[in-house]
Amino acid sequence: MSYLPMIKIILPYIAPILGAAAPMLTKSSEAEGADDKTQAKQIVELQVAVEKNGASIRLLAEQLEKLVAAFDEQQLAEKGGLEALQQQQQVLQAGQAHVSEALQKFVKDAQITKILAAGAVIAAMAALAVALLK
Repeated sequence: MSYLPMIKIILPYIAPILGAAAPMLTKSSEAEGADDKTQAKQIVELQVAVEKNGASIRLLAEQLEKLVAAFDEQQLAEKGGLEALQQQQQVLQAGQAHVSEALQKFVKDAQITKILAAGAVIAAMAALAVALLK
């Protein structure tokens, strides 16, 4: 099973997720604390980042779901192909057994024919010998 197609599908979404996960927050002008406006702006930035993350994660989940479905279909196709190969193998084995039986019958018939031909030759020689002795 190859993970390369999965990586190719997921890779374009990783950068936006990471970018949204580490937003550049508004920096406070005061070193020790931020005023209410700065904190409110940071909260809004965090909310926007969370929304972007959610959208990216949903998109990634959809793509992953499609990929898993494609892998499942591929496995079913491979299983069906394997079953078809097994059926073909059974048909070939049955055909091989039939050909083997036919060849054995042919050899047996040929042996019988050979014996009958030898008998005919002996009978012909005997007839010839009788004819020569007369």
